[in-house]
Amino acid sequence: DPAPIDSISSETSFIRGIAGTEERIKLIQERTFGQVTYLGEWHSHTGRSNAPSTTDDKQFKIQVDELHKENLPFVQLIISEEGIFVRGKE
Repeated sequence: DPAPIDSISSETSFIRGIAGTEERIKLIQERTFGQVTYLGEWHSHTGRSNAPSTTDDKQFKIQVDELHKENLPFVQLIISEEGIFVRGKE
């Protein structure tokens, strides 16, 4: 799916919007009888290291804390020319 229409992007950053995401999540959960939920995040660091930024670290902690409340895992991927960085939390 394309990014939500209220997303903001530039050559060096991307802020994903939220327009339509709640409806899309509900549709996916209905179609899968609640078996598919939010799994994780991925993004690229074009022309940069695949090491997490401060923003990535903050986002990871927020997602882990939120999903931990429901006993759900979280996975974060960062892709760059240096390779793929992966971290997760059960």
